[in-house]
Amino acid sequence: MVELMEKASAWTDVYLDRFALRKGADIKSAAFIFTSWAVWDYCLNHDCLPKGNDVAAEYIASTFVYSGFDSKIDIAEFFDVFKSRFKIFKSDIKGLLNSDYPRTKQYLPFGIYCTIYKNQLSLEPTAGVDLHDNETSAELIEFTDSFIKYWNMLIADLENSF
Repeated sequence: MVELMEKASAWTDVYLDRFALRKGADIKSAAFIFTSWAVWDYCLNHDCLPKGNDVAAEYIASTFVYSGFDSKIDIAEFFDVFKSRFKIFKSDIKGLLNSDYPRTKQYLPFGIYCTIYKNQLSLEPTAGVDLHDNETSAELIEFTDSFIKYWNMLIADLENSF
């Protein structure tokens, strides 16, 4: 489990250093949650998770501690946040992979953007965020362009690591 957390932590640092629109403690924590999910999802789909009955619960608990949100919410709330993120992340990544971005710009990962930059601990991170606001819309396009580069680098590294 430590190896997976270290991988997620290292790639969170890459995101913050090279791809983040803004920096801050909550953005770092939210980016870590996304990256932790990406490592988990990759390992789950490629059968390279540690074996055991409580692997998922242990992984989410480790993500909670490593994320830095442990001083803001309790572990039970975090489990709910992580589960809600799982659906958002999976849906947005699937949308990006099925689109022809950036040529058509037909899919923007609004959910991932909101979980990192707008409502980091909300169960509904897109609530109250106006997609049609000019500033939000421009930032979302900028986020998507850099996020795709980050995602491709992360997946390439995971393929070489596991």
